[in-house]
Amino acid sequence: MGTAAVQGIYLNMAGLRTLILFPQAFTEMHNLRFLMFYHCHQQFADYFCNVCIPLGLESLPNALGYLSWLRYPLISLPSDFSAENLVELHMRRSKLQRLRLNGRYLKRIDLSDSTDLVEVSGFTESLESITLQRCRSLVQVPDLSKSVNIETIDFTSCIWLPAIPSYFKFFTKLTSLNLRYCRNLKVLPEMPSNIEFLNLELTGIEELPSSIWSLKKLVELNLTMCRDIKNILPNSTWKLNFVQSLDLAHTSIEGFPSSMGQCLSRVVSIDLRECSNFVSLPTSICKLKYLKTLHLDGCYNFNKFPEILEPMQHLEFLSLSNTKIEKLPLSITNLVGLKILQLSKCKSLRSLTNLPRLLEKLDTRGCWSLKTVDSTAFTHGVDQIFDQGFEYRNEEHIFSSCLNLNQTSRRNIMDDARRRIMRMATALAKPEVQEFYEKSHGPPFSVTVICPGNKIPEWFSCGTEGCRSINIKLPLHWYDENFLGFAVSAVVSKYHGHEMDSELLCESRFRTTDGEGCDFCSRVEQASWDLQYACDNADHVLMWYQPSKCTNGVSCSTDLANATEASFHFTVTVYSVPLDTNIIIQRCGVCFLYSQANDMNFEVIDIDEDDSSIYTDEDDSSIDIDEDVKSGVVHEDVGEPNQNVHATATLYR
Repeated sequence: MGTAAVQGIYLNMAGLRTLILFPQAFTEMHNLRFLMFYHCHQQFADYFCNVCIPLGLESLPNALGYLSWLRYPLISLPSDFSAENLVELHMRRSKLQRLRLNGRYLKRIDLSDSTDLVEVSGFTESLESITLQRCRSLVQVPDLSKSVNIETIDFTSCIWLPAIPSYFKFFTKLTSLNLRYCRNLKVLPEMPSNIEFLNLELTGIEELPSSIWSLKKLVELNLTMCRDIKNILPNSTWKLNFVQSLDLAHTSIEGFPSSMGQCLSRVVSIDLRECSNFVSLPTSICKLKYLKTLHLDGCYNFNKFPEILEPMQHLEFLSLSNTKIEKLPLSITNLVGLKILQLSKCKSLRSLTNLPRLLEKLDTRGCWSLKTVDSTAFTHGVDQIFDQGFEYRNEEHIFSSCLNLNQTSRRNIMDDARRRIMRMATALAKPEVQEFYEKSHGPPFSVTVICPGNKIPEWFSCGTEGCRSINIKLPLHWYDENFLGFAVSAVVSKYHGHEMDSELLCESRFRTTDGEGCDFCSRVEQASWDLQYACDNADHVLMWYQPSKCTNGVSCSTDLANATEASFHFTVTVYSVPLDTNIIIQRCGVCFLYSQANDMNFEVIDIDEDDSSIYTDEDDSSIDIDEDVKSGVVHEDVGEPNQNVHATATLYR
């Protein structure tokens, strides 16, 4: 037993497997105002936050103002406990079945995951927040009729609640109502005017109250998987001018009105995933000047993206995957801020032209009908890569399983890869960017391009066939002030199904004459070069660039300057472990990047495999190059993407 001197108990159960309390544990603690049993690591709370009361609990101090007891083990609170001073009650994962409080000061209550709870009552006008997530034995909404000051209600996954009481419309201070996963909820009353967050995901609601479409303060509306609502949008005029997030995925919506630009003037995110009846977007979408994210993936009957009549500065993410899109409008270039465009499994897509020039990620996996792709990378965009600060940039243009691409398109993709790599390498050569990168611990800057093909592009002139390694004799003074790094390439084939969680790894070592050296590592994760839509035996070319960082944790500048040989080894890994997989490396190549043209000659040496040879075959899908490129050096131009001109990379600065 404690004493009257104790006013607070704050016990972290992380160091205790079990705490056993006697019935009289709190009998003498008349002044106890704060009681908290918790676990500092929430993920272990289910297993290591056990307070056992084998003989029951006689009392709790009536002076308690704050009571937080994770996994409370009894079916009720002590019968003589008065909640008259209680302000907050938190009993997540409790064994409580019935709870009556009558606390005139109670403001916040959280009984989430109390799966045996069937009744909770005694709420007054002081209540501001109630959270009963996953209380799956509740069959009716607690009586909150007196709680006129309530601000937040969360009944997530209370799956047996049939209806929301009509008096909810009088809660003028209610700003957040979460009814997510209340699957048997059929009736929703009119909503109070100050609602800001309304989540009805996966409810059984059959009709929306008309007041929803005139809520002037609504910020987030989630109707995902409300499949029983036949008419999602009203026929009458409506405006949700403060809505920032609109989630209508897996609903019966067919389209937006032509006044969309006025109805949703401040929307930031629209989610229409898997809306199989959705067929069109109005051209007024260009009026949505704050829109950043638009999901249309899985809208199987959507076949025409609207003309973008005005520039949209903020739209960064657009997903049209698994739609019937055949082509994009030429005005797609008005999506001037677009960073990510997803078009995977668009089986009707035939051409890609006029794409935004600084598009960071393009995914066309499984677009089997795609034939035409224009070049999109322009070298004059180098200064724009970091024009808003040094944020990480990971460029990926993925054309895996686009087996109908014509030869011109494949050349354009190869040319794109070269330009993107040089643009990134040149931008990263700036001293201020180099300093940021060397000190950073985030994901690497990188460029990855993949498309069908069985030849290493000729600008990767240091290459081999039939092996996974390349040894290169380095010329004198190869590591000069114009050196930007190196890009690597590989031809891979997939046999007998899809290999999960695999990645392509390139490890390199630069050695001096006395055996000292530097080690580097770059990798293409499975997400970037996934061949799951490819036919067996379909070859694909991968090209990628990452700025070089030593893997041994020391500065390598001096050792690199003195290096006379370099070796590159390519490996497929699963869960970061090199393994024999069903993805086979057929060819590999390396290209040393420079900002100025030079006549350095990089010679491939010591090829151990009998079937290996230096790659010199003519490749009709590769880029036409000059003698500098054939010597293992790439420098860049500022011309149009399909012209074979050879000015140096310093001209972009």
